Formats: sequence, structure tokens, C-alpha cells
Amino acid sequence: MEPSFVSDGIPPLVAAQKPEAALDNLPQRDDEARESMESAQYSTSIQEPAAPDVEDLPSESDIYPEGGFQAWLCVAGSFLFLLPSYGFMQTAGTVQSYLETHQLSHYTTRDVGWIPSIYTFLGLFLGIQIGPLFDRYGPRILGITGSVIYIAQFFLLAQCKVYWQFVLCLGILGGIGAAFHSTIAMAIVSNWFLRRRGLATGIAMGGSACGGVIFPILLRSLYPKLGFTWAMRVVAFIATGVLILGNLCIRTNPRLRQHHEPNNSSNTLTQTISPLTTSSTHHRPQQSTKPKPKSKGLISFSAFTSLPFTLITISLFALEFIIFGATGILPTYATYAGFPTNSGFNLIAIMNGASFFGRSLPGLAGDYFGHFNVLLLMIVFTLISMVAVWIPFGATNLIALYIFSALWGPIIINMNV
Repeated sequence: MEPSFVSDGIPPLVAAQKPEAALDNLPQRDDEARESMESAQYSTSIQEPAAPDVEDLPSESDIYPEGGFQAWLCVAGSFLFLLPSYGFMQTAGTVQSYLETHQLSHYTTRDVGWIPSIYTFLGLFLGIQIGPLFDRYGPRILGITGSVIYIAQFFLLAQCKVYWQFVLCLGILGGIGAAFHSTIAMAIVSNWFLRRRGLATGIAMGGSACGGVIFPILLRSLYPKLGFTWAMRVVAFIATGVLILGNLCIRTNPRLRQHHEPNNSSNTLTQTISPLTTSSTHHRPQQSTKPKPKSKGLISFSAFTSLPFTLITISLFALEFIIFGATGILPTYATYAGFPTNSGFNLIAIMNGASFFGRSLPGLAGDYFGHFNVLLLMIVFTLISMVAVWIPFGATNLIALYIFSALWGPIIINMNV
């Protein structure tokens, strides 16, 4: 039905015309009436989008493939990322033991210990900053950036002669590069798996175990044959090949990215402008009535307002403090106990070799029995192994220390279940 335009001072012939013609023929003195009619027509042209049907929303199975070639390829990429990053982090104790008897022999154990300590600290702590960057930019840019930093630190480490150079190259650059790779490796698995996330993460963490076996044995062989400089260069070449393959394997789950991207068609008001408005000389611009979202910082501490979350964070912090602390001092402990120098390399290799099963099986069990239940059980085993084997027999019996290392390996990764 054509709208009726009846107003004082408007001839009947003008009122019978179409709305566009009526607006054009309005006298200048009736500007107020013109604006009122435009506002009324414009207000009826804004339509709210229909709420999406619940049945149309994507399900978990639509977002997380829980398998498939690309999903397991990303697990392989995570495996390769963790092999030189966490793998060499597990070997840092053997590097410290070598430096104490060679380049930095005139420094105390406490002073030399700062180098792998900074490396481990930055490798774990910087995940707080790199995690939000992963959410914003994805794994590709961060993976390449971390690879360049991490590979460069090995080549630079080979040229180090004095204390501050070791701190800068191994401690700071190595920690930053390891943080990039470890954070990406953990986050990318969560992009592709939900129900089987524990199993997939455990398999990916197997890369750390392989690196922890390969690097100690490799360095034990290379130090006397090639020396420290070429030993580090060989490690750099290995890391280069492994990280190139890792970067080729990883990618973001496109379903998850589309699910989290804002839908412009549903988040903004659909505005349908009628001929009345478009043909008018007083055209009213389209305006969205929805306020613009506030920009958020990369790091948000709002989660710590939850008491359970805060307690869990503190507990895991204390757990990793014990685990990485004990793992780092184990080679030095063996040296000060009077055992052969090679025993430190053997301890790390045994520990990481045994930890391969401790990385995959607890993750699989956590998917079925609950991750916190399995975590609590592994913590109990950790305490028993320390109290029953290491403390009473570790300082006097090398076989007991090897047994402890084999028991310690499968349970040091209990925080990843």
C-alpha cells in the first residue's frame, strides 16, 4: 500500500505522487516535515538479523577432526619442534658439566649453573607472551622466527669463550628460541584434537624424549673427537634440518579459525535503505547501532580472579620447579659424587629414553580417567622414587642412580597429561 502524505500546505496532486516525487515537491518551508518523514522511513528499514538456529551451530566433531592426515601431520610437526627445544633443554645439564671442567673451569658451579637456569626459565616463562601472539598471528610466522633465533644461538654458542657470551647465547637466545617452539608445539596440537588431546600431546612430547636421548650421546662422542666448537655446529645443523621439516608440517585448523572469527553478517545490523532515502537530497548515512568492541591486550590476568585456576597454576609452578631443577642438577650431582664423567651423559640419556612412554601413556590414560587424576598419581610416584631410591642410595651407588633415572624419566612429564 502506498503511504499517505497528508500535510498542511501540500497539494492533493503532490500527495498522490510517489514518495520520491513527493519529497522533491515539498516546499522549502516544510523542511521539518521532510526530516520527520525520512526518519520514519529510515527507522523501518533497519532489521535485526535472525538469531541462528541451535541446530546450525557447529559441533565439536565439526571443529576438531580428532585425526586425519593433516591433524597427525601437525602432531609430527610438534614432535620435530620439541626435539631440539625441549630435547636440548633436557641436555643442558651435560653442557653445564662440560663447561665447568673446560672453558669456565675458573668459575664456581653456582655461577655456571646460571647459564642453563636462564635458558630453562625463559624457555618456560616466555610462553605467557608467545601464547597470545600465536592466537593472533598463527604458527607460521612465529615458527620461522623462533627457528632463526634458535639455530643462530647454536652457531654463536660455538664461538663463545667467556662467561657473558655463554649467558647471552645459550641462556637468553636459546631460551627465547625454545619458548617459541615449545609454545607453538603445544598450542597447535590443541587446534586439531579435543577428546584425544592427551594422547596427541603425549606423542608430540615424545620429540623431547628423542632429543634428550640423541643430544647427550652425540655430545659425549663429539666432545673428545671434534671439540666444543664443532660439536655445537653439528647440533646446529641437526636443529636446522629438523626445524625446517617442523615448519613445513604445522598449520592452523581452518575450521577452528572460522569458528572463532566474528561473523560480520550476524554481528552488525542489516540496513535496507528504501527508495525514499536513497533518492532524497538529504541522504542519511548508514550507521551501526552496535558499539565497537574494545581492544584487548595480549595478556589478560582476569583468569587469576578464579581461585581454583590460581591454585592449579601455583601447584604446576611448584611441580615444574622440582622436576626441571632435579633434572638439571643430575649430571653435576653424579660428578660431585665421584662417579665417572660419562655417567652424567648416561643418566640424561636413560632418563629421556624411559620418559618416551611416560609422555604418551599418561596422556592416553588422562583422556579416559581424567587428567588431574592421572597427574595426582604420577606425583605420588615421583615422591616415592626420590625418597626410596635417590636420597638413600644415589650418592654411593651408581647403579641406584641409574635406576632412579629410569624411574624418574616416565614421571617427569606428568604435568603434560
